[in-house]
Amino acid sequence: LGQPFDETYDQDPKRWQTPTGTFTVVEKRKNPVWRVPKSIQEEMAAEGKTVYEQMPPGPENPLGHFWIGLSRWGYGIHGTIAPTTVGRYKTHGCIRMKPGHIDQVFAAVQLGSVVRIVYEPVKVATFGQQVWLEVDPDTYDQIPDMGARVQARLAAAGVAGRVDPARVSRVLRNQWGVAVRVDRDAPPLVTPTAPPSPPPLAVPTPEH
Repeated sequence: LGQPFDETYDQDPKRWQTPTGTFTVVEKRKNPVWRVPKSIQEEMAAEGKTVYEQMPPGPENPLGHFWIGLSRWGYGIHGTIAPTTVGRYKTHGCIRMKPGHIDQVFAAVQLGSVVRIVYEPVKVATFGQQVWLEVDPDTYDQIPDMGARVQARLAAAGVAGRVDPARVSRVLRNQWGVAVRVDRDAPPLVTPTAPPSPPPLAVPTPEH
């Protein structure tokens, strides 16, 4: 997803954050040409990189083999030539998917399909009498009170009375980013192991 903060751009330091809202699919392209937005061209120039106005399909094209354009101009869901960055905040606002995954999504959606992008670091799920809670870091700094957010989500799911407050507090405090069982009948909580973050790329790939 989009980078949370651009320290080089005082006018709008949050300009690369992935936008939220309801959009529609307005374009589908295989082997797309990357038409580089002016803002990214300016960033390339400032960093002393070669400035491209557009890049043809090929192994250096950061969009990969598939582009799904959204009704908010310049934003879309696409493949990538840097699959280790998927799941991280590395783009200029677009959503990257790994090869193989983007192929399936590209085939499944149609022009006019609705795409809803939601920013929600707190997730609650139930499985029978089990209650699972996931709390992720508030990377975009949009939740003023994470504890209140957790309680609101538990209440909305109708499970606030079934959870162990100590377990909930531990998940909230650690923000592991994986689902943890928090109902009163859950077995002893074992510290979960979150998927390891991939190492930073030696050469960052410019990409929208």
